[in-house]
Amino acid sequence: MQGELHLAMVKWMIDNIYHLQVEFVKPKIPYRETIQQTMDTLYRHKKQSGGTGQFGEVNMKVEPYYEGMPELTGVCIRNKGEINLPWGGKLVFYNCIVGGVIDARFLPSILKVVMEKMKEGPLTGSYVRDVRVIVYDGKMHALDSNDIAFKIAGMRAFKQAFIQADPKILEPVGEIDIWGLKNLRAM
Repeated sequence: MQGELHLAMVKWMIDNIYHLQVEFVKPKIPYRETIQQTMDTLYRHKKQSGGTGQFGEVNMKVEPYYEGMPELTGVCIRNKGEINLPWGGKLVFYNCIVGGVIDARFLPSILKVVMEKMKEGPLTGSYVRDVRVIVYDGKMHALDSNDIAFKIAGMRAFKQAFIQADPKILEPVGEIDIWGLKNLRAM
């Protein structure tokens, strides 16, 4: 099926030739977003309002991901997570922090906001797929660093890198579900 005209034709045939009652639901176009280039970014979140503030700095690299991609070289990989996304594709997330510049307890916060941002891509608000994210440096403050500061820094770093990494909209793939049509011949 290629579009609304084709669906209208099939609906007419089912209604007028086979005399079946069917329910048609307006199709939603399943766009996906991805990137085409590698991009490094740094985002520093710093907010001071008297007393304890918020501070988090994240150095991140994003690059396009594909199956069989060679492993990273030139960095110390502390941890790697491959996440199969429910909407298709993968997110590969690397922790390459050395020397404790970002405490390990803040990395799940960064991963969480990257996943949230991938649910609403920067271009069209569609799902993002097939991205490799490497968190390799940053800074924290003994008093002012917390989960919120690193969530904000991680989200802004990912969004900034994604927009600069030559994003593109992938061609949609559509599906049609048909229930209860056992004895119909192909149309």
